[in-house]
Amino acid sequence: MLEAMASGLGNLFSPEGFGLLLLGVVAGIVFGAVPGIGGITALVMFLPFIVGLPPEKALLLFIGVGAAVHTGDTIPAVLFSVPGTGAAMCTVVDGHPMAMRGEGARALGAAYTASLIGGLVGAVFLMATVPIVQPLVLLMGSPELFMVALTGLSVVGVLSGRRPVIGMGLGLLGLLIGQIGLHPQTGVYRWSFGVPYLVDGLPLLPAVLGLFGFAEMADLAIRGKTSVYDVQRIGKGVLTGVRDTLRNWFLVLRSSAIGVWMGVVPAVGGGSATWVAYGTAAQTCKNNQNFGKGDVRGVIAPEAANNASLGGDLLPTIAFAVPGSTSMVLYLAAFLMLGIVPGPDFFTKHLDLVFTMGWGIAVGNVIAAVLCMALSTQIAKVLQLPVRFLAPLILVFIFAGAAMTTASMWDLYTLVFFGILGYVLKRLGWPRPPLVLGLVLGPVLEKFLFISTTRYGAAWLLRPGVIGIGVLIIASFVYGAMGGKKTLEAGT
Repeated sequence: MLEAMASGLGNLFSPEGFGLLLLGVVAGIVFGAVPGIGGITALVMFLPFIVGLPPEKALLLFIGVGAAVHTGDTIPAVLFSVPGTGAAMCTVVDGHPMAMRGEGARALGAAYTASLIGGLVGAVFLMATVPIVQPLVLLMGSPELFMVALTGLSVVGVLSGRRPVIGMGLGLLGLLIGQIGLHPQTGVYRWSFGVPYLVDGLPLLPAVLGLFGFAEMADLAIRGKTSVYDVQRIGKGVLTGVRDTLRNWFLVLRSSAIGVWMGVVPAVGGGSATWVAYGTAAQTCKNNQNFGKGDVRGVIAPEAANNASLGGDLLPTIAFAVPGSTSMVLYLAAFLMLGIVPGPDFFTKHLDLVFTMGWGIAVGNVIAAVLCMALSTQIAKVLQLPVRFLAPLILVFIFAGAAMTTASMWDLYTLVFFGILGYVLKRLGWPRPPLVLGLVLGPVLEKFLFISTTRYGAAWLLRPGVIGIGVLIIASFVYGAMGGKKTLEAGT
């Protein structure tokens, strides 16, 4: 074990290995920061170039991209409400309101620090749980996973602000839209209307880019604003954000644990983990009335979970050849292209590669956080360009990112439809995050509910884990309500 750890560290800090990791980190930041492109595109671009590289060098390139993309995607999410990747949509909820009131630097500082710590937790988890990976993956059944996803959905009331009924209605609409397509268990087509594009369900990325990115740019152009973002409002609070994260160390560790765990479970992944972490934070933190309006803890929780999920996501991929996300499919392809067969033998024949990836995640997150902290202000200055120049450029990236989803014109139709819907909701003052939350968690909830009822009938409701998580959800609602009541009483 110690020899494998040392070998992995040596692979990382060799000139070629460190150079490729750095290249991957820079690519991850750039592709993460460009709205709608994301780390998947970077991985696809680098996939042909790993042929002929030693496995440890090639994997460090891929790990660099994965470690940095969810740090770079914070910049557009916070500064102009356009998630760089789908996983950053949760950061928009509190990050952008902070930027609008002059606390952009604080939000970014908190996000980078939380991402750094979350990435380190994921790396430690990957390296520390090698002997117990199989029992860990099999610890929870579908009923418990349904309740975990329900925890994330329970935050819809917090995201609705002063319009809880409308917010819950939009959340239900998101759940319904998430059911479009072929039922994964029964094979029944639902609301696809004979359109082949909808058979596999409505793709999430064009919908999210439309609701936030397209809608924001349309709103700026229609209102005739001169700039996308006043860089003077970014403030100088990066260190304040760092201190916010360190002060909320328990929230960071808990959210990181959620990210790791949701990453370990195949087909759940980091996108759902951000909402579960956010929901848990919104329901359990004291003085939670500002969640959804610019609470720094609403930035810390999803960012920690996001970066921590990579370490968890790799476990089922290398242990069972079961990729839990699209990016892990590309990692699996990379393994096979390099002549490495994932499975139980991975932890004996290629144990040094496990530690190479673990060390790469840790160091890659450190480099990404440092680079982003150093360059955020310079990137923000680009946003001083007039809207008539910058908005069309951003829209080009948004349309390009949407078009890459399935390479169909229907991606663009989806983008425009949800863009118009997002603009209308924004002008009405209705919350958009509940709709996205329903879209994200709807398929996950349906999957685990179907498996639970099919396998256990109604008896799954009596499982200890289900009861325990249910009690925690109810307790968090009561705690949040009492906290809000006390806050109101204190203000009167």
